[in-house]
Amino acid sequence: PTKEVTTPTKKVPSRIEEKLAVNERLYSHDEDLLRKKNSELFKSEKLASEKEYGKMSKSELQEIEDYKQAVLQENVDAVKNSPNPEDEFNKLTIDDQVEVMKNLDRETLDKVMPFVRPETVGALLGFEQDEETNEWSYNLAKGALGALGARYAHKTITSGKLMELIKQDGNILKTSLLLTTGAVLATQDSKNKEEVKIAMIGAGASNIAISRIMIVAGFPPENIMMVDTKGILHEGRKELNTSETKEKWNMCVISNKENRKGGIAEAMKGADVCIALSKPGPDVIKKEWVASMNKDAIVFVCANPTPEIWPWEAKEAGARIVATGRSDFPNQVNNSLGFPGIFRGTLDVMASTITDEMCIAAAYELAKCAEDKGLNEEYIIPKMNEFEVFPREAVAVGMKAIEQGIAKVIMTREELYEKSSSIIRKARAEVDSLQNQGFIELPEPENE
Repeated sequence: PTKEVTTPTKKVPSRIEEKLAVNERLYSHDEDLLRKKNSELFKSEKLASEKEYGKMSKSELQEIEDYKQAVLQENVDAVKNSPNPEDEFNKLTIDDQVEVMKNLDRETLDKVMPFVRPETVGALLGFEQDEETNEWSYNLAKGALGALGARYAHKTITSGKLMELIKQDGNILKTSLLLTTGAVLATQDSKNKEEVKIAMIGAGASNIAISRIMIVAGFPPENIMMVDTKGILHEGRKELNTSETKEKWNMCVISNKENRKGGIAEAMKGADVCIALSKPGPDVIKKEWVASMNKDAIVFVCANPTPEIWPWEAKEAGARIVATGRSDFPNQVNNSLGFPGIFRGTLDVMASTITDEMCIAAAYELAKCAEDKGLNEEYIIPKMNEFEVFPREAVAVGMKAIEQGIAKVIMTREELYEKSSSIIRKARAEVDSLQNQGFIELPEPENE
């Protein structure tokens, strides 16, 4: 709540304390955002309450529950008392929106309901799939919230929208965020994470997500410089202090301790790592900008179909490691190395969610796979045809979920490896069989 934004301090599990400390570090400048992030944390921890809080006293458990209820009541009051309740409602996370909807009076609910996103109602009532049309839909009339009114029963979320949501999650949160983190971890033995200076070219959803994961993984935000189309993010960029650009503004506040200004050239000067997910090149990044980086620089230029600078030009300019999103260049950063293993591990232990720590565990395992095979400047990350990568990654993810108390199925590392390997082998054999029988046609070879 407003008077006490931080959470109860009495015997909160150590893992939660660590996450609260990260939240405090990232969001202390914005009490509303800090409250929102802490609320998200405690909602996720509720999933693990039986395992994590089993040894806590009733009074200690009640203290945490009281805090959750206080946050909920504050959210309800903020929406109810606002002259524009839909604006306050849309500031909340989907999970918070669901809880608020359950506790709003009918009059306020009628005001916000036209603005409720399909995903929120889907989370509230669950999805159903029409057997004839294959469309996914939710039907409020079938839910427990009859007070919402029959006029909302026609609302549907199509399979196209559902796939769009899955695509956003898969591509933005798993692609380069996971793989770039893994590759950076694999190639930074010569420096502590606390010392690495990182230039991030592009401030879209991908780089915002990458920065968040890297910060959670231990890379200090003050050593990151992020560049959007207008230049380096810094506290002077007041035009970004809006609800629409809140994530960018957060980076303005927590990153760039030097308060450096300028564009890509200024951001890259003296950097150890460049992570670019901006627009197709070449010539988005100049050779002389790469040359201004520190010795043995690492450059990720991930725009498709053409990277921001050609790999050979980056090498000529002094970069030691260069990675792109393309399969015809060394060190391809591809989401196909991430999501199969992450989802396999999540499903095998029936985890209730996918946490940042699970993604980081996958990143470390990817790095370890490459290290075990033999790191070199043109091999810092595994390739798609390396079978053993995926069960290893699944095991790392599953074990982390078990450690965090969000897994419904508990297995040993050996049991997890056997299960994931068996499922992956079977799936690959089925695909091979379908290809051999002509049910799946292979693409025509490209002409030279």
